[in-house]
Amino acid sequence: MTEIIDLYLKDLLSQYFLSISEDTISLQKIENGIKQSQAQLKSILDSLKDIVWSVSLPSFQYIYLNKTAEDIYGISISEFFKNSNLWLEMVHPEDRSNIKQLARNWDQSDINKDIEYRIIRPDGQIRWLHNRIQVIYNEQKKPVRLDGIITDITERKKTEIALQQSEHRLSQIITTISDGLIVVDYEGTVKFVNAATEKLFGRTKQELIDQKLGIPFVDGDRTEIYIRHSNGHLIIAEIRISEITWKQENAYLISLRDITDRKYITDQLQYHATHDPLTDLFNRNFLLEKLQNLLEKNKNQSGKSFAILFLDLDDFKVVNDSLGHLAGDQLLIMITKRLQNSLGQNHTLARFGGDEFTILLENIKETQDAIIAAQKIHSNLTYPYNLNGQQIFINTSIGIALSSPDYTHPYEILRDADIAMYQSKKQGKGACTLFNQQMHEQAVKRLQMEIELRQAIEQQEFIAHYQPIFSLTTGKLIGFEALIRWQHSQKGLISPAEFIPIAEETGLIVPMGKWILLEACTQLKQWQEQYDHEHILQISVNLSSKQLRDPYLVQEIDKILTHTEINPQNLKIEITESLLMENFDTAMNILLQLQERNTQLCLDDFGTGYSSLSYLHRFPVDILKIDRSFVMQMHSGNNNLEIIRTIITLAHSLNMRVIAEGIETESQLSQLKSLNCEQGQGYLFSKPVPQEVAESLIKESLYSAL
Repeated sequence: MTEIIDLYLKDLLSQYFLSISEDTISLQKIENGIKQSQAQLKSILDSLKDIVWSVSLPSFQYIYLNKTAEDIYGISISEFFKNSNLWLEMVHPEDRSNIKQLARNWDQSDINKDIEYRIIRPDGQIRWLHNRIQVIYNEQKKPVRLDGIITDITERKKTEIALQQSEHRLSQIITTISDGLIVVDYEGTVKFVNAATEKLFGRTKQELIDQKLGIPFVDGDRTEIYIRHSNGHLIIAEIRISEITWKQENAYLISLRDITDRKYITDQLQYHATHDPLTDLFNRNFLLEKLQNLLEKNKNQSGKSFAILFLDLDDFKVVNDSLGHLAGDQLLIMITKRLQNSLGQNHTLARFGGDEFTILLENIKETQDAIIAAQKIHSNLTYPYNLNGQQIFINTSIGIALSSPDYTHPYEILRDADIAMYQSKKQGKGACTLFNQQMHEQAVKRLQMEIELRQAIEQQEFIAHYQPIFSLTTGKLIGFEALIRWQHSQKGLISPAEFIPIAEETGLIVPMGKWILLEACTQLKQWQEQYDHEHILQISVNLSSKQLRDPYLVQEIDKILTHTEINPQNLKIEITESLLMENFDTAMNILLQLQERNTQLCLDDFGTGYSSLSYLHRFPVDILKIDRSFVMQMHSGNNNLEIIRTIITLAHSLNMRVIAEGIETESQLSQLKSLNCEQGQGYLFSKPVPQEVAESLIKESLYSAL
């Protein structure tokens, strides 16, 4: 019996534990389902664009706040759970009082629980929020929770504010509008006019109402019309037409704006934009536009041939500098009239700028037509001009470029005409040159040379060569003339004749001049210290016209003298007489400053320029340098010998020393000695040589007789 009971109990216990196990599994499933549902709900709520929130009452502690709050408030959710008043602290000060009132009286039924307000985020952004609040009650009708949804309505508010501002502006415009407003029906009968319309027509409202307007009424149409005012004046009005509903019927609203003054100003601006104010000719802008149209036609060979004549007045600067710019302007007007008289139909005469003119000859049949036109211009311009009682003679250099399908831009044909004009300048005054491809190649080569020259300055590709200068009295080496040379990285040594003119034209001679001056002074200091402390070698450096115009020239020379610590008396600055006369006042000022520093001053190429002997005694010059052209032809019975004799005598009478350059023969040397010329240089002694060769000359020949 006991065994039976035991078996029965075991069976009951087994069923009991099995039941418990099944209940446990069931409970776990429920819990897992709840967790899964909660996770899904959280994921859904976090993905919402709105904030979902819930707080307990009466503590106002957060029960729930979805992740969207972080994006809108710009603060971590955890901060809200730490500080339940944080949301209120972020409310804009101007909106905070309304929110506080709601917080105090949330349980009153008459309080609006659907409210809009602003917040200020930590990053300074202002956001507009719409908060919809619901009170949750328990079974005893006691409030236990507040739930809500917050929507970011910032963009909507911006739109509303913009709309309000727009409506306000529109209201102001309507009340103060100066444009005429007319309402007409589809038949064109006037139904309404405003006060501005009455003023525009010079008629009363009663006179205008029910009148027919002969205007093509097309919705959105905008054009200009002429209105005859009652006083007879013609008014230009801008008209805009749009469809509207007027008193429950379709109609047109016509706005009229008086643009008479604006039209006049626009026309004047357009005229001035295309015309030169001094000569009243077409200007560069007009010419470029017209050329572009002609080139477009020429693309498919359909356009007719044309030519561009590029004119530059010869020596016009002399007139400006001597008689003044007002006289120069008067001369330009006179020249304009002659140019107009020189040309017939199918031409466009334009002032390109300064003393440059361009002539567009259209429909030319052959090249000779352009050449004949240029010859006629030359013929008409050669006659003297009477300028304030003074006769002025002036001519022009002309470059001609013919149309070609290869030209795609106006500047291309103008460039080639300009290149041809500069070729005319090189030929002499009053010349005419027809552009050819070789000129373009030369211009391209020159441009490439300029580019490489700029690179040479940056990369320090220059070297100094030195030509020795000897005393013709003692036969001893007394110094050198420093000359800049270009050691091209790929092309080797480039002749100064190739790059110096380009450097002068572009102004690159200024940094090059500074370089050779510093290099020469540095080298001189080394030689003086290395070879003979007692003997004083001298160095000569040339100044260019561009350097002479450099306001910092003297300052730069001071820096170099200080840096190299050479005696200023050992530096000779050479300047040509032509350059001195062209920039007399500026040059004199610089020379006087250099004289104060005890720098020796040398007048180069004397006798080849146009300086007046009456000016010579005014120049603060220590040395005259006789040009090689006189020395080369110096032989018995030749006038050059007497010229040299006169120059030397003149220099000595003014307490100046004399250097002769270009000495190549013993005969020349002997004659110069007999004329008491103190110093000389030339190929008889040595051509310009590199620094190491110059050093050998110092070693071998210093203080030796010739």
